Order: sequence, then C-alpha cells, then structure tokens
Amino acid sequence: FKISNKEIKQLKAKRKTTLIKFLKADKIGILVSTKPGQENLQKAIRLKKQLEKKGKQPYIFLSNNIDTSQFENFNIGSWVNTACPGLVFDNSEIININELPK
Repeated sequence: FKISNKEIKQLKAKRKTTLIKFLKADKIGILVSTKPGQENLQKAIRLKKQLEKKGKQPYIFLSNNIDTSQFENFNIGSWVNTACPGLVFDNSEIININELPK
C-alpha cells in the first residue's frame, strides 16, 4: 500500500483547512471519550479554560462512543478531539488536540 504525493498534499490541505476553521470558530466542541486509555478530561478542561481566555465559547462533549454523524445537531464551528487520533479520518471537521498551535 503506497500513498502518492498528490494524496499527501490533499491530506495536508484538508488538515490546514480544519485548523483555519478552528482558529476562526467562536463555538468549539471538545470531544472526550470515557473509554479507558482514551479519557483525557483534565486536558479538555485545561483547553476549555485557555479558549475561554481567548473569548471563545468551548463546550465539553463526554461520551463512550463518539458518533460524528451527530455533530450536525449542535451549533459548533469546530471540534477538538482529545480521544482517539483516528477520529480525524472520520470527519474533516475534527482537529486533534496535538495539532493545535501552542
């Protein structure tokens, strides 16, 4: 299995678009899994406080199974994932917490 340079460029462009959406968003959903080994509630709380200081409206979403098809039910401009990093491949609206600028 080989990934072409074109596919790599497309993936990088999608990730950049997701980051720009995050930076522009006022309402941000922070995803936290309750599954053992994926639970990062303390990290999510720290991020929530940082975002509030920047004038954002962050909301923590806590769930055992994160169903990205339910995102449309919430008025959220960007989603930050603190759980399984693979979620970003399920939905291009998600950015992993480790992709955020420091």
